[in-house]
Amino acid sequence: VLRRVEADTYWCAGKVLGWTQDHFVNGLEGVHGIGVRVAALLEAVDAELADHLMDSGVMVSQSTFQWHYCLLCRELPPAHALRLWDTYLSIGAGFTDFHIYVSLAIILHLKPMLM
Repeated sequence: VLRRVEADTYWCAGKVLGWTQDHFVNGLEGVHGIGVRVAALLEAVDAELADHLMDSGVMVSQSTFQWHYCLLCRELPPAHALRLWDTYLSIGAGFTDFHIYVSLAIILHLKPMLM
């Protein structure tokens, strides 16, 4: 059983690394691009919050960098991070779009504390 789990784990890790490869090369442009997309989506969905953060000197694209770099594994309890990563794996190569919406949902959830 342990050999199958090891093989499955290796396969899953290889898939995620393959999907995110462009995020971690050439100056981390992929990770920065995700942050820019989150900031643009926040502006479209909640301009009041986006303006408040900007006026406060908070750059959403920079403030969420670690979220995108670590795919939220540092911000969430392990059980939640595993569930989220399971969803990423089930979505496949397009999981970055889903990750952007998850990031936006976290920001919107934190709105009362941010305002």
